[in-house]
Order: sequence, then structure tokens, then C-alpha cells
Amino acid sequence: TGSEASDQLSLGIVWYSVRDRGIGYLDDPDSFRDSDPEVFDALLRIVNDSQRSVASIALSRVFPARTVFFPEAVPTQLGDRKEWLQRALESTKDCELVFLDPDNGLTSGSLGDGSISSKHVYYEELKRFLGQVVPTGQSVVIYHHLPRKRAEDHIQTLRTEMARALKLPEEPWALLYRRFTLRAYFIIPHRHHRNALRERINRFLDGPWGQNRREGPHFQRVS
Repeated sequence: TGSEASDQLSLGIVWYSVRDRGIGYLDDPDSFRDSDPEVFDALLRIVNDSQRSVASIALSRVFPARTVFFPEAVPTQLGDRKEWLQRALESTKDCELVFLDPDNGLTSGSLGDGSISSKHVYYEELKRFLGQVVPTGQSVVIYHHLPRKRAEDHIQTLRTEMARALKLPEEPWALLYRRFTLRAYFIIPHRHHRNALRERINRFLDGPWGQNRREGPHFQRVS
């Protein structure tokens, strides 16, 4: 959050914005608030004040003050999508850590194949983010919605597929979110950020998100 140490990596968030999605987790404070009261309360205030928008999140200081937000709605036409991607890349070109937040996650399909999904990140797009030249490097985190069964197997399949398709030196790191609905967060660290990101992930998992006493851990590492 914005109150954390100032030496963190500069952050960019590409929202892959689509129509509003569910916010049921805010109705269950007993399960979620203990993990991060500051973030939970800030999001609840935004919703209760009918100010649900990326601009409100930016003003809330849930994220560090210098965070770059790219909130444009995702086009489904090829030409528009390519222009949207170029604007997203330009907005985050100086960020050391970029979070891609599609509705559903990754797809190995092609942007040139028929209808384009507004709810997925294509490998072609991911390659462009990984190819950005930032003086101190750029790492990427990708959200991915998981099937209900065999989540760990699905995650491992994607890790292997990403490493091959993107020609990565190693498989991406992965965190599995177990509460509410199953999701994965894939981390592709730049070599300059490996130690810092590893330390922060360990600290995160040692805290309430990974050691929740009431509901069990929300997150676990998949290796």
C-alpha cells in the first residue's frame, strides 16, 4: 500500500477494463479484512460512496503514489486492440513492475484469429510488455482465473507453456489464491528484480495473506 517503504519498484497497472464485475468479497469482512484492513476499508468506502472507478482507487492511495494506471476499456476489434496495446505500453514504459489484470487471464490464442477476447491477455501482448526496455528492467505479473479442479496442474501447464512460448530463461513464478474463487498470479521477474521480488513474496506469504489463522491461508506458492 501507499504507506509501505518508498524503495519499492515503480508500478504500472493495465486494467484490461470491461463491464463491472462482482465485489462480493466486500460483504464478507470476517474472511478478508484481517489480511489487509487498510486496503479492505479503502475499497469498501469507495463502493459505499458510489465512486467505483480507477480514479477513485488512485486517489485512495491503496497503491503507491507514483503508480501508473492504464484504465481504458479493452477493444475487441484487431486494429483498435493494437492501438490500445500501444497506448498501454507507452503509459507503462518507465515502470519497473507491470501488473496485467484481465478478467479471465491468459490465452494462447492469436489476436489474428477471428473474434478477439476483451477478457484475456494474449501471448503476443505479453511479449510486447516483456520486450519493453526500462533502464533498471521491467518485471510483469499476470492475473489468471483458474478452473475449479486440478488448479496446480493447470498452473504448471501454463508455466511450462509460457516459458516455451516466450523463450524465458526459467518458468514464471506462481502464486495460487485459494479463497473465494481460484486464481493464479504469474510473476515473470527481470533479472535485476529477482532478489527483491523473492524477498517480498516471502514476506507476503509470511503475513496474513499466507498465514490467515481464521480461514486458512489465502495464498500459497506453486513451485
